[in-house]
Amino acid sequence: MEKYFMNPLKSYEKKVFFLIVFAIVIFICIRLFQRELHITYNTPNFLSIHTLLELFSIAVSATLALQAWLLFPHNLSKHRLVIGAVFLSVGLLDLFHTLSYNGMPFFFTESSTEKATWFWIFARGTETLAILYIMIQKDQEVSFVQKRWYFIISFVYTVFLTVGVIIWMDWLPVLVIEGQGVTKLKFTGEMLFCTGHSIAIYLAFKNYRQQKKEALLTLMTAFVFLLIAEIEFTQYKSVYDLDNLLGHIFKIAGYYYLLKGIYLATLDEPFKKKREAEEALRISENNLKSITSTLGEGVFVLDQDMRVTFLNPAGERLLGWTQDELLGKKMHLMVHYQRPDGTYYPEDECPVNETIKYAKTYRTEEDLFIRKGGESFPVAYVTTPIIRNGEVKGSVTVFRDISDLKRTEQVIHQLSYHDALTGLPNRLLFNNSLKIALDYACRNQQVLAVLFLDLDRFKNVNDSLGHSFGDLLLQDVANRLK
Repeated sequence: MEKYFMNPLKSYEKKVFFLIVFAIVIFICIRLFQRELHITYNTPNFLSIHTLLELFSIAVSATLALQAWLLFPHNLSKHRLVIGAVFLSVGLLDLFHTLSYNGMPFFFTESSTEKATWFWIFARGTETLAILYIMIQKDQEVSFVQKRWYFIISFVYTVFLTVGVIIWMDWLPVLVIEGQGVTKLKFTGEMLFCTGHSIAIYLAFKNYRQQKKEALLTLMTAFVFLLIAEIEFTQYKSVYDLDNLLGHIFKIAGYYYLLKGIYLATLDEPFKKKREAEEALRISENNLKSITSTLGEGVFVLDQDMRVTFLNPAGERLLGWTQDELLGKKMHLMVHYQRPDGTYYPEDECPVNETIKYAKTYRTEEDLFIRKGGESFPVAYVTTPIIRNGEVKGSVTVFRDISDLKRTEQVIHQLSYHDALTGLPNRLLFNNSLKIALDYACRNQQVLAVLFLDLDRFKNVNDSLGHSFGDLLLQDVANRLK
């Protein structure tokens, strides 16, 4: 078995391996030195010890049931619901088994070995079937309303078995003959339970090799102890002898590890995953801050209420605000409340806010942001929604100052449509303007006049005085026309 574990073995794998080996060695020693142990065993103490041991297992069953009832709304796990409902039944049946034990006070009817043993058989059968179901079937989410029905069915099932044992006790087959041991029927039942636990051990180990979850190793340990307990329960000659007592001790050990395994699967592992997710989120946020701090573009993040949750250093430099000054405030009211034409910009028309409202990405090539001092500057930005689990949680906006771009565009426009010497519109701009004016006059059936101005004998100036004087003349004429 050891060769299947990882090499080198993890500390917990080692612990489980040696614990299982220890349990098997103890069981073998018990079988080898059975006669010597029986000599030292004190029978009169059995009933008190049995009651204490059973109360422990009943407490474990009640804990599993209560845990499933309280935690189900948080995970909606069918496995957890089945465990809780089944162990409600198992706990009650074990309680009735304890109260019905031979030597205990009157419980509805006279307490007896047969009555207690039938409660025992029903409890162990219910427990084994539930364990096999959990190990074979994949877990899935179920509706919240099913919780009540699972527990109601479990309670009704327990009441039905209890009433059946009490009413039809005289017609039920004999399971134990005092001084001789268990009958063939009980032996067969215990062997079926052993088979069920053996299958559960195999499935737990197989699943552990695939999933590497600590809870599965713990459950496997529980099933090993329960298997040894069931074997012990086939060996006793009297319900008061040492084999029966040792079987209960192994059962208690199995229940302890069963409770621990369910705890690991239900509480510990989910919290570990949560802590790992939180750590991954923290690392991701730190990486994001490191990346955005080196960007030349400004980046700000809004929550679903359009309030600032993050502003990178470049954004602080461009806007004049620090992150601490803007945290929790609405970005639109701080930097985006004015249109390029100077009019008020309504908050419900802001593309940044519409990204959150409509879960759409918006790209704006030219807009206006206002710095802390009231100075406006042209920007281009892209704003993208933050979506988690199908819901919009906020937006990320990347923006850049396009002041230099606007100045460059103006220079290019000036050079393209104006004369470099005089600054007057050139032929290209004249032709475009004339075409627009002609189209407008035609559409509106209006008359259009075109004035043509020519400079006579300008060539004589260039030829006699030179081109520099000609340029001065053109500039003077241009100034007069302006």
